Amino acid sequence: MEAAPLSQSHSPHSAATLSHSCQESAAKPLSAPGWRSLSAIVLLLAAGLSLRFWMLHKFFQVNGDAEIYGGIAKNLLLHGRYALNGAGEALYPTIIRLPGYPIFLAICFKLFGMENYWAVGVVQIFLELAGCLLLADVARRIAPARCGHIAGWATLILACLCPFAASYSDLPLTECATVFSIAVALWSAERFGRKIAWSSAVSFTCAIAFAALLRPDGALVGVALAPVMLFALRRQRAEGGGKNVLVMAAVCLLLALLPF
Repeated sequence: MEAAPLSQSHSPHSAATLSHSCQESAAKPLSAPGWRSLSAIVLLLAAGLSLRFWMLHKFFQVNGDAEIYGGIAKNLLLHGRYALNGAGEALYPTIIRLPGYPIFLAICFKLFGMENYWAVGVVQIFLELAGCLLLADVARRIAPARCGHIAGWATLILACLCPFAASYSDLPLTECATVFSIAVALWSAERFGRKIAWSSAVSFTCAIAFAALLRPDGALVGVALAPVMLFALRRQRAEGGGKNVLVMAAVCLLLALLPF
């Protein structure tokens, strides 16, 4: 008997099945293969947590801008005024800093004790690790199907173990909260681009509004990601959901402008 030609032994159906299988494997979430991947994620997060707590122990300090933010937060709680301390017990109103981070500090002081900056550092560490997971999920979804799984793992490893990013998580400054807001905005925009939903729209709006309240350049997050949202809304309107699109856009615009 003659052997079947190579082109016949590997039929187009088999090739298509193999390609589809590879794409499905690449598109699975980081934890999809089972306990091994879940364990690896936990180990990476534990390593990132250890790195950040070590930095919190070694390099934690409160000075400069941190004292300004803390002073405003303290006066918000004690006197209900967005102000700094002057000579003696005098208070004078200020707009030297945007209100986002002082409000964040005030919430932490209310929950964990007045001027408890160490607790603020701990909260920021967990926010940053949550942001690492969000960024890894975004990278996995936007990468080509064949390398999405690798992109997700690479992003998670870099985000968790990068010492330069981790060094800011223990400091009572705006950087950590800003990076977390950007991660939430990216994650929400990607989900909204795939499937329009109120949850993604509201989380995106809250993320960019908070980023704008943290730093003057935070509003650029919304400018950079707005085309993704607008394209998805335009697609939805073209499919016959014009009324829902207008309502969603109006509500999100009002939410974004409400803090200002």
